[in-house]
Amino acid sequence: MKKVLIMLGFVSLVSCSVDKEIIGKSEFYKWRVNGDTIYYENKSVAVYDHSEYELNPGHGKHAKTIQELSITQLVLDVKTDELIKYIHTLHNNQKVEIVVPRH
Repeated sequence: MKKVLIMLGFVSLVSCSVDKEIIGKSEFYKWRVNGDTIYYENKSVAVYDHSEYELNPGHGKHAKTIQELSITQLVLDVKTDELIKYIHTLHNNQKVEIVVPRH
């Protein structure tokens, strides 16, 4: 019984930490993608710029190729953290890079 409780505690800890990086259903409907443009409440806020593939040899013999998505944020009307969460919700197996405007 003790092992079951420990496993349940571990599973809930892991699932809570993962869920922090995606947006919920109530927020998801405010976002959409058309072509390479990302919209929040029907206003264009970012574009898919390019993607890269990388291999991190620091992961040893278990290293694998991953895709990195590069997104250019057009305006600061939406917090960058929220944009990252939306992109991660759509592409949870890719690394995400947001290029932020200077203004």
